[in-house]
Amino acid sequence: MSTRFFCPLGGSLSVVVPLSVEDVLPRLRNSTRAPAVVVGLCTHGLANVRSLARQGIPVVALECNWAQPSAATRYGLKVGVRALEGPPLHDALERIAGASARRPVLYVTNDRMVRDLNRDQAHWRERFHLLFPEQALLRELIEKDTLAPLAERQGLRLPRSWSVAGAEVRGEAPSAALDAIPFPCIAKPVTPMSAIKVLRPRTREALAAATKGHPEIDRYIVQEWIPGDDERVFFTAYYFDASGDLRWPFAGQKIRQVPRTLGNSTAARGVVRPDLLEEGLRLFRGLGYRSDFWLKTLIVNGVDLPALVYGDLTGEPVAAPDRQRNRYAWVDGDRDGPVFVESVFDAGYPRGRLLRHVLEPKRFALFDWRDPAPYLAWWGPMLRSTAAAVARRLRRPPAGPARA
Repeated sequence: MSTRFFCPLGGSLSVVVPLSVEDVLPRLRNSTRAPAVVVGLCTHGLANVRSLARQGIPVVALECNWAQPSAATRYGLKVGVRALEGPPLHDALERIAGASARRPVLYVTNDRMVRDLNRDQAHWRERFHLLFPEQALLRELIEKDTLAPLAERQGLRLPRSWSVAGAEVRGEAPSAALDAIPFPCIAKPVTPMSAIKVLRPRTREALAAATKGHPEIDRYIVQEWIPGDDERVFFTAYYFDASGDLRWPFAGQKIRQVPRTLGNSTAARGVVRPDLLEEGLRLFRGLGYRSDFWLKTLIVNGVDLPALVYGDLTGEPVAAPDRQRNRYAWVDGDRDGPVFVESVFDAGYPRGRLLRHVLEPKRFALFDWRDPAPYLAWWGPMLRSTAAAVARRLRRPPAGPARA
């Protein structure tokens, strides 16, 4: 396995030559500690790998996209697979589990992987330590059309939601649900990681136009739109151990997300909000669930969740911090640059808030003095995407006078 670097402003920043599964099997047979297997080297996977490797834990990272900057990390045994789901992933996991002297701990990094492995959860639980709750509950939690009813049963306050067939959303069939839904609204596919992430159409016609090109999406969740900017979004994270006891709760606040007001966080911070922690616990009480969401924000603010989870599942001692400290904002520089540029050009964005973002202490998803390669590999794509965002903004015609 090797990583080679070129000029940061050029087109090709790093070339990672991964190992094969066969290459790592002898090392797993000889390991005295349970290996950690991380599926995916996105920034989530990178946070896992760095945390675990620094505890002296043998780490195997499976990936199929070696062009992403985070794959350039110096940590872990990097193994190439053809896909991160289905038979290519299953075959690699079977061989790794079969060769390991101790049962490995499995870390997955997106909902698609969770759904894939949950189909045969009992099989994988025999071979790996899993962070999954029982199969039926996990299915309810990862599917948007079953999560909302579950949350309501657990007593959470939610925006009004409707499950609507894809044909109705595209305007190909009549819909009593859409007749009753107020616009603007939120529309998102039931299946995570679909071609459409989330939409905020202002009219029913705009919703049909935006979804017309995606006949493969068979069902959407349509929700009442709750107005507010990115910083109005708060989140909580929890980990429940094998006994069902709550460990390491965390509360946070979004700073920016992409797309703005709707999407995934590109910057976030920890906050002291015991009221939010208590509210969020309503969903998980009595469900037997383990959670590792908002992983990167937790790590930069004092809760080293990957290492703590490894210790909990294997019984092996780890020296990892476990208390929320809120010292830094977390920034995913890979995606935050263009969103930050939009904020700068947005005349309605409060200048004081923007200055606060610039001045508050930060930790970046890719940057780490002990592991600089991902950050170096990121510069070229970042500069190109930011330049493109600036160019798009400059080409946009100025807004006309506001209407009364």
